[in-house]
Amino acid sequence: MVQEGKPQGLPWCPSLEGRALCELRSALMSQTHRQAAGIDTRLPELLINLLFTASTYARLTEGIIFRGSEGGRLEIKCKYDCERKLNNKYFCRHPCNSNEHVIIKSSKPETLTINDRFSIFDHTSSCYFTVMVDKARATDSGRHYCGIEVFLYWDDYTEVLIDVTRRFCLRQGSAVQPT
Repeated sequence: MVQEGKPQGLPWCPSLEGRALCELRSALMSQTHRQAAGIDTRLPELLINLLFTASTYARLTEGIIFRGSEGGRLEIKCKYDCERKLNNKYFCRHPCNSNEHVIIKSSKPETLTINDRFSIFDHTSSCYFTVMVDKARATDSGRHYCGIEVFLYWDDYTEVLIDVTRRFCLRQGSAVQPT
C-alpha cells in the first residue's frame, strides 16, 4: 500500500525545510541495512552530496518592502530570533545562492561594517541588524535578502524588496528629470 503524496522509494519528508535532514537520516538507515547485508557502500560520497543539497535550502520569512528616492538613503531593519545573536549576518541580492551575491556581511556584533555605499550594524541587544544604503540608485531596486548564517544548517533569510524611484523636480508645472 502506498501513502498518498509519498513518492515510492523515498523517505516521507513532511516539509521542504526538513527534507535534507530526512534524506540524510534515510541514507544512514539504508547504510546500516546495506552493511548488515555485506554490500559495499559509499556513504561519505552520499553524505557530501546530501550536505551540499541541505546547504542550498533556506528558511525564508515573508518579504518586506522598502521604498526610497534615487540619491537618498535607505535604512533596512532586519529582525532575527535572539538565539542567533552570535551568528554572522549579511545582506545579499537575489538569488543569494553564492558569495558573489553578498553585498555586505557583519564582521562583529555591535560594530559598524562599511563596504562602498552599504553598511551593516548588528544591534544584538535588540535582536535586529540594520543595513544602510547611501546614495541609493535605481539599480539597487529588486529582491534582496537579510541573511543569518546557521552552522551545519540552512541559513535564515528574510526577503526584502527595494524600490528606488527617480527624483523629479517640478518647474513651471511640468516634471523635469534632474541632471
